[in-house]
Amino acid sequence: MRNLNFHQYNPQPLPKLGIITTLIELSKHDFIYVLRKIKNGDPVSFVLDSSRFWDSASIAVYYKGYKLGYLAKGINTIVKKALSKNNHIEAVIQKNNFKGVNSFESIDLMIKIH
Repeated sequence: MRNLNFHQYNPQPLPKLGIITTLIELSKHDFIYVLRKIKNGDPVSFVLDSSRFWDSASIAVYYKGYKLGYLAKGINTIVKKALSKNNHIEAVIQKNNFKGVNSFESIDLMIKIH
């Protein structure tokens, strides 16, 4: 039988990963006004939005005071839970390489929860 010595094995910590997600309802808010100004890595902020009575966990996404849209359902629950635990949340714009006619599909977010 072989002896395993676990004390000598020091596993490397996993890298911190983020969540890449899309925004919803871009066409209904200020996204059209700031579309050309948005760049990769630009920070965004989150605000809990209680005006959407049909979605109690809705979180609005703002870029320099302009409301872009909302986090998708499911992701907003994760972010809301992290906000309630006072975790540090960093979110930045991550443009994708979508070359279609619909510019509303060319913006993603990278969210890191620490």
